[in-house]
Amino acid sequence: MKVSPHDLHWDRFRENPDDRAAFEMLEEHLFMEASWSSLADLYQRRQKASSLAERPRARAELAMRLGQLYEDRIADSDAAITAYTEAFRLDPTLRRALRNLRRIYSRRKSWEAVLQIGEQEAVTASSGDERARIYAEMGDIWERELGDREQAEELYARARVESGGGASPDPQQSAGNTSESGESLVQAAWLAAARGDTVAALSELERALEADPTNIEALDMMLTVLEGAERHRDMAPLLERRAALASDAETRSAVLLRLGEILEQIGDGEDARDAYERALSAHPDHVGAHSALLRVYRESEAWSPLRSMLESAAESSDGPARVELLYELAGVAADELDDPDAARDFLDQALALAPDDPRLQSAHGQLDTEDVALTMPEWDTARDVGEQRSTRIVGVLERKLASRVEDGRGLAPPAIALRLRIAELRSGPLGDPASAVAVLTPAANEPAALHEIAPMLAGLYEQLGRTEPLIALAEAAADACEDPTPRVFWRRRAVDAARALGESERAIASLQKLLEDRPEDRSAQDALVALHRTRGETEPLVDLLREQLVRSSGEREGELHHELATLFRETLDDPAGALPHLRRCIALSPEHDDLLDEALASSAALGGPLAQLDLLDDAADRARDDVARARFLARRGALLADELAWPDEARVSWRAALDLDPEQPLALERLGA
Repeated sequence: MKVSPHDLHWDRFRENPDDRAAFEMLEEHLFMEASWSSLADLYQRRQKASSLAERPRARAELAMRLGQLYEDRIADSDAAITAYTEAFRLDPTLRRALRNLRRIYSRRKSWEAVLQIGEQEAVTASSGDERARIYAEMGDIWERELGDREQAEELYARARVESGGGASPDPQQSAGNTSESGESLVQAAWLAAARGDTVAALSELERALEADPTNIEALDMMLTVLEGAERHRDMAPLLERRAALASDAETRSAVLLRLGEILEQIGDGEDARDAYERALSAHPDHVGAHSALLRVYRESEAWSPLRSMLESAAESSDGPARVELLYELAGVAADELDDPDAARDFLDQALALAPDDPRLQSAHGQLDTEDVALTMPEWDTARDVGEQRSTRIVGVLERKLASRVEDGRGLAPPAIALRLRIAELRSGPLGDPASAVAVLTPAANEPAALHEIAPMLAGLYEQLGRTEPLIALAEAAADACEDPTPRVFWRRRAVDAARALGESERAIASLQKLLEDRPEDRSAQDALVALHRTRGETEPLVDLLREQLVRSSGEREGELHHELATLFRETLDDPAGALPHLRRCIALSPEHDDLLDEALASSAALGGPLAQLDLLDDAADRARDDVARARFLARRGALLADELAWPDEARVSWRAALDLDPEQPLALERLGA
């Protein structure tokens, strides 16, 4: 009796659960055959393999697969609970296990268990924003399901603390809006954005934010999509929301800084100034906010608040930096505020630090003898006052920077602040983004400074259309990030730029690194598949599709099986490899004749009409209803009559088809003939 390869692999695996090759072959075969109980047995045996005894994370992943199998395919929620609990016991960092447990207990309305799991989930959360979401959902349960408003308010307060003081969560928000649904919507949006469909991307993100208004990833991506579409006016309210959800002062300040920049772009100067002031208030040491607010005060001629900021900066500075600030203060006091006494005081303080500075001596002499404004002659004839002022400021700042470069401190934090201020003025009021790039570029090679200058430098590269240096900058910024959230942001930016330039290899490398941080990121997986597909790289494409297949079901499962079958049949010239995938496609979509035709062609290549007959018999046995089974029996009859010349057997098959579906057209036609 002939032994099938499947049985041989079972024999090998039963003898040795450490046989990884046999395990993987059996896993794929059983999944495609929908043999769920056998697949569960396979996972349980694999967990006992001696090679995994010291690898709890590997056993935890098997427990997760087992739990998903029990939950989604076998519908045994008790067994799923046991598996997910074991997964979390083996790997306490596996938050997916807790989420799945909370989902099952929510369906059962076992609220005490849900709340206990929620507390554990909050303890293991990777960020304050994630904890805030969990606390908000627990508050919903206390209020809506248990009727305890006081306990709910306590949890909402904890959520506000974790999210950085944002608004109270909406108690009417559905607890069913799980992170999994939000993640899938964000992933769909990312894929739509990658193919240039902004409308679809925004639609998916709006749905994600309706389900969970605190979904940071959806909010950040919506801002990215809107910015790419140059819909700056729509970004302003979203940036306000993002600032409210920020979990730390530095992030809140950075978001408010971006809000100010957007408001300036759309011509709302007063609100931009307010945003910059709030950014500096949130994080007084944020260099970008400090520089932006100084620029706005200068450009709007808000001399009094500018003087206050400069005085505060001078008090906290020393050496040459303090001298330069005092010199600028003297100019503001004399030229703009008509306060020569204050100007003399600032110059006296500066001269005490730098008595030989000729600029200070000259300015002091002018005040003492003529009481004239502190100006520099070559600027007096400038036609544009705003450009005149910006040119003057840039000159002062560049002299400061040159001094620091000469001292070997050109990349120290104070010098980075100077570079940012110079770049802002050169790219903005002076309209020279290329020189702004030249000022910032030296700092791009200093990892400690990179995170400060990367956002502005990336924007300048985009403005100038310099895609190649943008890719290199995004890759370097990602490598320099310790926090995975900004690291993923820069990886995505590197991917987008690389794909725009046609640098598919670099895009693939960035996506692979992104998936190291987020292995379940569907959008990154799909983008990687698309790149390998475009490049015609079959083997990595097959591996990626198989990985996705394990987590897929329904229509998506059918699409993956069909693509794998096409790759095996047309690219790899392997009809034997294509056939199991086509069989599964037929089981999922028996109404599609084209799938059956492809499967019959592969069967014919392997074993001729008899192999085709075996395929049709198998399809009829697996058919989900009588109509589908009748279609397969009718095709079987046609094969018996036309290819094998067995007319009697053909008529039996057609009659069996009509017994199941009296309207079966092929059987009626052939018996009538």
